Amino acid sequence: MRALAPLALALAAPPVAADTLVTQTGANAVRADFALPTPDGRIVRGSFFLDFAESSGLTPANLNVRARLVDPADPALLARFPGAGAGLSVPEAFPVMVSVSPLPGSGFAFSDAVAAEMYTKALAFTADSPFRVLKAPAGGAFNDQTTGVIEGSVRIRVRTHSFSDFLVVADTRPAADAARAAYARLSAKLDDGDVPAATRGLLQIDLDESFEEFLEGDYEDARDELDAFELAVSAEAGVSLPNVWRAAGDLDNVAGALAADAQNLDFHLARLATAEGDDDEGDDD
Repeated sequence: MRALAPLALALAAPPVAADTLVTQTGANAVRADFALPTPDGRIVRGSFFLDFAESSGLTPANLNVRARLVDPADPALLARFPGAGAGLSVPEAFPVMVSVSPLPGSGFAFSDAVAAEMYTKALAFTADSPFRVLKAPAGGAFNDQTTGVIEGSVRIRVRTHSFSDFLVVADTRPAADAARAAYARLSAKLDDGDVPAATRGLLQIDLDESFEEFLEGDYEDARDELDAFELAVSAEAGVSLPNVWRAAGDLDNVAGALAADAQNLDFHLARLATAEGDDDEGDDD
């Protein structure tokens, strides 16, 4: 159940937009490649991948994917960051927002959580890389949805239950703070009226037990309890938990949202567990 574990811009004008080449690479997969010209004559390149467990009406045109440059210092953008933006910044080497805005009348739909990946050579990979992908509804508040950061040069993996705005940031928050925020998001989603009381009760037990282990510093045990939570969500997806998103905007993909946030939480718990293991090895020396 666990997920796959600088360029100065002084933009006085609105964000620069450019065409994005979107290709369908499989029945349930697409990629978007972009090369964005900056005001100082540089080109920022990258790719964005989407892989659906199950979809209908999937075409590049229906997805309506667009990459554009943003101003890393734009107050309106920063105001959308979680926690008043503390510890979060847009890397000047890659100030790119990818927006996925499926056309309402396209008939496009998908189930469960979507695997997405942002790839670029503009950023350098390091151990315990600070780069994350934030996701937000169009013009709405961002939240961290990262499930992994891997080499090549930087590939940031995320899960999401809906669309549309994806943004790479550097995140210097302590991993424990990021984990607390993820626990809080999951608790809030469980309180959503779309989660039936009986299902909510079962999931809350697993989440509470995971959080208790987290508070005690037993991060691997916290991950084990979170595994139980994810298994329960998977079992209830399409049964008691709605698990479909449609471009028409008439359905709430509750199971996908819970699964995506749980995998983001697991990413941060894994970071904590790794750091704890490194500390233990140091103590043995």
